[in-house]
Amino acid sequence: MQEPPIFDFNGTDIGFPLPFFNVNNQRAGEGFLYILAFGDMVKIGQTTKPRNRIAEHRRSSIDRQGPLHRAWISPPHLRPRETERAVVGFGKTVRYWVGVVREGDGLTGETRTHAHLLGGHTPVVWITGAASCIALTHVEAVGGEA
Repeated sequence: MQEPPIFDFNGTDIGFPLPFFNVNNQRAGEGFLYILAFGDMVKIGQTTKPRNRIAEHRRSSIDRQGPLHRAWISPPHLRPRETERAVVGFGKTVRYWVGVVREGDGLTGETRTHAHLLGGHTPVVWITGAASCIALTHVEAVGGEA
Protein backbone atom coordinates (compact mmCIF):
# COMPACT_ATOMS: atom_id res chain seq x y z
CA MET A 1 0.00 0.00 0.00
CA GLN A 2 1.38 3.39 -0.98
CA GLU A 3 1.57 5.93 1.84
CA PRO A 4 -0.30 9.21 1.34
CA PRO A 5 1.78 12.32 0.63
CA ILE A 6 2.69 14.78 3.36
CA PHE A 7 2.10 18.47 2.73
CA ASP A 8 3.28 21.57 4.54
CA PHE A 9 0.58 23.88 5.83
CA ASN A 10 0.67 25.83 2.55
CA GLY A 11 -0.33 22.70 0.61
CA THR A 12 3.11 21.94 -0.89
CA ASP A 13 4.02 18.24 -1.03
CA ILE A 14 7.16 17.98 1.12
CA GLY A 15 7.68 14.27 0.54
CA PHE A 16 8.86 11.64 2.94
CA PRO A 17 11.33 10.95 4.33
CA LEU A 18 11.84 14.62 5.04
CA PRO A 19 14.73 15.57 2.75
CA PHE A 20 15.57 19.09 3.85
CA PHE A 21 17.22 18.87 7.27
CA ASN A 22 20.97 18.90 7.58
CA VAL A 23 21.31 17.98 11.24
CA ASN A 24 25.08 17.74 10.78
CA ASN A 25 25.20 21.56 11.01
CA GLN A 26 23.30 21.72 14.31
CA ARG A 27 25.12 23.45 17.14
CA ALA A 28 25.13 21.96 20.64
CA GLY A 29 21.78 22.52 22.33
CA GLU A 30 19.89 23.23 19.10
CA GLY A 31 16.73 21.40 18.17
CA PHE A 32 13.52 21.74 16.18
CA LEU A 33 9.91 22.53 17.02
CA TYR A 34 7.33 20.65 14.95
CA ILE A 35 3.60 20.70 14.32
CA LEU A 36 1.99 17.64 12.74
CA ALA A 37 -1.62 17.13 11.62
CA PHE A 38 -3.19 13.64 11.71
CA GLY A 39 -6.85 13.61 10.73
CA ASP A 40 -8.43 16.15 13.10
CA MET A 41 -5.59 16.03 15.64
CA VAL A 42 -2.62 18.42 15.79
CA LYS A 43 0.59 17.45 17.65
CA ILE A 44 3.17 20.02 18.77
CA GLY A 45 6.55 18.76 19.94
CA GLN A 46 10.31 19.23 19.87
CA THR A 47 13.21 17.06 18.80
CA THR A 48 16.88 17.10 17.93
CA LYS A 49 16.31 14.49 15.19
CA PRO A 50 13.31 15.57 13.08
CA ARG A 51 13.45 12.75 10.53
CA ASN A 52 13.42 10.04 13.20
CA ARG A 53 10.78 11.67 15.39
CA ILE A 54 8.35 12.37 12.57
CA ALA A 55 8.84 8.86 11.18
CA GLU A 56 7.88 7.50 14.64
CA HIS A 57 4.75 9.65 14.73
CA ARG A 58 3.89 8.68 11.18
CA ARG A 59 4.10 4.94 11.95
CA SER A 60 2.13 5.17 15.19
CA SER A 61 -0.58 7.55 13.96
CA ILE A 62 -2.23 5.35 11.33
CA ASP A 63 -4.31 3.30 13.80
CA ARG A 64 -5.07 6.10 16.24
CA GLN A 65 -5.76 9.32 14.35
CA GLY A 66 -5.34 8.56 10.65
CA PRO A 67 -2.35 9.26 8.45
CA LEU A 68 -0.05 12.23 8.86
CA HIS A 69 -1.10 14.75 6.21
CA ARG A 70 0.47 18.08 7.23
CA ALA A 71 3.83 18.94 8.81
CA TRP A 72 5.72 22.08 9.83
CA ILE A 73 9.22 22.07 11.27
CA SER A 74 11.09 25.10 12.55
CA PRO A 75 14.64 26.03 11.67
CA PRO A 76 17.09 24.72 14.31
CA HIS A 77 17.23 26.92 17.40
CA LEU A 78 18.45 26.87 21.00
CA ARG A 79 16.20 25.70 23.85
CA PRO A 80 13.59 23.83 21.75
CA ARG A 81 12.04 22.18 24.84
CA GLU A 82 11.43 25.56 26.47
CA THR A 83 10.02 26.93 23.21
CA GLU A 84 7.64 23.97 22.95
CA ARG A 85 6.40 24.55 26.50
CA ALA A 86 5.99 28.26 25.84
CA VAL A 87 3.85 27.82 22.72
CA VAL A 88 1.81 24.91 24.09
CA GLY A 89 1.03 26.78 27.29
CA PHE A 90 0.30 30.43 27.76
CA GLY A 91 1.62 33.10 30.07
CA LYS A 92 5.21 32.06 29.23
CA THR A 93 7.89 34.65 28.48
CA VAL A 94 9.23 34.45 24.93
CA ARG A 95 11.46 36.44 22.62
CA TYR A 96 9.90 37.28 19.27
CA TRP A 97 10.71 39.08 16.06
CA VAL A 98 8.36 41.00 13.78
CA GLY A 99 8.85 41.32 10.05
CA VAL A 100 10.08 38.87 7.46
CA VAL A 101 13.46 38.00 8.98
CA ARG A 102 14.72 37.51 12.53
CA GLU A 103 17.08 40.46 12.96
CA GLY A 104 18.50 41.96 16.11
CA ASP A 105 17.71 40.99 19.67
CA GLY A 106 13.96 40.74 19.18
CA LEU A 107 11.28 41.79 21.67
CA THR A 108 9.94 40.00 24.73
CA GLY A 109 6.39 39.32 25.81
CA GLU A 110 4.17 36.63 27.28
CA THR A 111 2.18 34.14 25.25
CA ARG A 112 -1.55 34.94 25.42
CA THR A 113 -2.76 31.82 23.61
CA HIS A 114 -1.74 28.29 22.79
CA ALA A 115 -0.08 27.86 19.41
CA HIS A 116 -2.59 27.28 16.62
CA LEU A 117 -2.83 27.33 12.84
CA LEU A 118 -3.73 30.64 11.22
CA GLY A 119 -5.85 30.00 8.16
CA GLY A 120 -5.06 26.30 8.39
CA HIS A 121 -1.47 26.81 7.21
CA THR A 122 0.75 28.99 9.44
CA PRO A 123 1.54 28.00 13.04
CA VAL A 124 1.24 31.12 15.23
CA VAL A 125 0.87 32.32 18.80
CA TRP A 126 -0.50 35.60 20.21
CA ILE A 127 1.94 37.52 22.44
CA THR A 128 1.38 40.49 24.75
CA GLY A 129 2.79 43.66 23.25
CA ALA A 130 2.54 42.38 19.67
CA ALA A 131 -0.07 43.99 17.41
CA SER A 132 -0.75 40.68 15.65
CA CYS A 133 -0.05 37.00 16.03
CA ILE A 134 3.57 35.88 15.54
CA ALA A 135 4.65 32.91 13.40
CA LEU A 136 6.43 30.22 15.41
CA THR A 137 9.46 30.63 13.14
CA HIS A 138 9.89 33.99 14.91
CA VAL A 139 9.41 32.84 18.54
CA GLU A 140 11.78 31.28 21.06
CA ALA A 141 11.67 30.77 24.82
CA VAL A 142 13.59 33.12 27.06
CA GLY A 143 16.28 31.27 29.06
CA GLY A 144 15.07 29.86 32.36
CA GLU A 145 11.39 29.87 31.37
CA ALA A 146 9.13 26.86 31.00
